[in-house]
Amino acid sequence: MAVVPTISTINIQTQPVNLSEQCRIYFMDMKAHQLYAMDGQTLFTCNYCKKTFPNQELLQDHMKFHTDGPHACDLCDKTFTRKDKLAAHLMMHSGEKPHPCAQCPKSFARKDKLSAHMFTHTGEHPFTCEHCGKGFAWKDKLIKHVRVHTGEKPYACSYCSKAFAQNDKLVTHLRIHTGERPFVCKHCGKGFARNDKLTTHIRLHTGERPFVCPTCGKGFIQKDKLTTHMFTHTGNYPFTCAHCNKGHEFKELDKVEMFKEAN
Repeated sequence: MAVVPTISTINIQTQPVNLSEQCRIYFMDMKAHQLYAMDGQTLFTCNYCKKTFPNQELLQDHMKFHTDGPHACDLCDKTFTRKDKLAAHLMMHSGEKPHPCAQCPKSFARKDKLSAHMFTHTGEHPFTCEHCGKGFAWKDKLIKHVRVHTGEKPYACSYCSKAFAQNDKLVTHLRIHTGERPFVCKHCGKGFARNDKLTTHIRLHTGERPFVCPTCGKGFIQKDKLTTHMFTHTGNYPFTCAHCNKGHEFKELDKVEMFKEAN
């Protein structure tokens, strides 16, 4: 553990004394003296994150967040320096989302994710891309987005030649090589490499169909399934057979159609 910074040496008296005309704080003993900063100055700084505190006890409590680990996840290879971060991470495996949005049906595993989501309702996006003007609720999202413009892919796979702009994309990709399936369905035990895939799968058990067609009312477990379904109403298929002009949802079906006509 890093050595906690100590207060600078000052003249200490055993009797109560007015230490500053500016703050007018009186101290009865050495301990009381050390618990406070002088003249309104913050003297206790965290060596890890540079956050400052008005007294040493608060700093020592804060230091536990950096040094009381590591806390290892039993379901994957991730470790965390803080127990609360591990607890939040475990919700990704279980699918638990205890932080619901008050304005829509969405829920989140982490409170900060809910806070970021709320910007979708308020329209606030304080971080703006200088390349395209797109706004983001969080600075780290902007940093990741900028790599779309720069082409930077700093996260390289150690098994193959692929590289990724985002670390979480690399982590997900690595599971193709390792076979790891850390997101497990509590209903049937089936494992998934991605949490969103688990969320979709659980709807097969619960019967939830959150994506509803505005034309006929049919519900779907995935948004892309609803998008595909809408073609049946609009007739605006994205792919058209070059021989018969028949529309299809997927490009592969055009190839099937061409094969049928050729034979």
